[in-house]
Amino acid sequence: ASLPEVSWIVLGLCTVFVVVLGSYNLMCYTKLVYDDSRQDAMLERKFDTAGLGVSVFVHGAKNQLLSIRVLNKKLSRALEQPQPDLEEIRAYVRQLHELNEGLLGRMDELYRTVKSNSISLVPISSQQLAEASVRRFHDKYPNAPVTVEVQSQRQVLADESHLSEAVCNLLCNGYEAAAQHSPTPQVALRIRNERMWTIVSVEDNGPGIPPETRNHIFDPFFTSKNTNYNWGMGLYYVRKIVRSHLGRLRLENRTGGGTVFLILLPAYDARRREREP
Repeated sequence: ASLPEVSWIVLGLCTVFVVVLGSYNLMCYTKLVYDDSRQDAMLERKFDTAGLGVSVFVHGAKNQLLSIRVLNKKLSRALEQPQPDLEEIRAYVRQLHELNEGLLGRMDELYRTVKSNSISLVPISSQQLAEASVRRFHDKYPNAPVTVEVQSQRQVLADESHLSEAVCNLLCNGYEAAAQHSPTPQVALRIRNERMWTIVSVEDNGPGIPPETRNHIFDPFFTSKNTNYNWGMGLYYVRKIVRSHLGRLRLENRTGGGTVFLILLPAYDARRREREP
């Protein structure tokens, strides 16, 4: 080939190289901008959630404290009467007790959620987890029926205190939702094996969770209940604990009504551990 032809070939190859290199750099820049935008969106969402959390926290605490102040004034006036009405006074005292316990309970829930930074995983049986969870549930609702089916003989690596509290939280949520929806509220706790997972399912016969709420129920401080008595930390705490157990948390609406929460925990084979050197 002549010198002009070689020059054109070299120029053409250089042009192709520059175009390819420019396209690659443009793609990298676009990806970087896209990733930066996503990160900004995530940070913005976290800040918005934190702001909402503070708002809900202050609003709930303020309303309960105002209610306590009103009841205290009523109680003072009732005691100043020449012949105090003891039944009225007892009613005020009961209401004060309920408000105080509710406020302390919410504070404890918030503190537990924030401070649950460390867990201790040890092998426990599925039956042991079920019994601990139901025992906690009956501490809050002594007369509430709960169906328990443990089909798994496996052990799981778990912090019994934290994990049973998480399962209890799901049972309480399910029972409360079902009680508002049905004259015969029902909750069920079932544990079974499925491949490499031990699955803990909590079912209820409540109204289910609407689609517009499903994407937010695990956010901290999100709640569809009265914010005076519920500050929306329960499901956030549950997911946090499940993740700390290297597990997964799923939500399904039951056919015919109701909700199913599934906790998927990695199966633990004690026999295999014993065979390992």
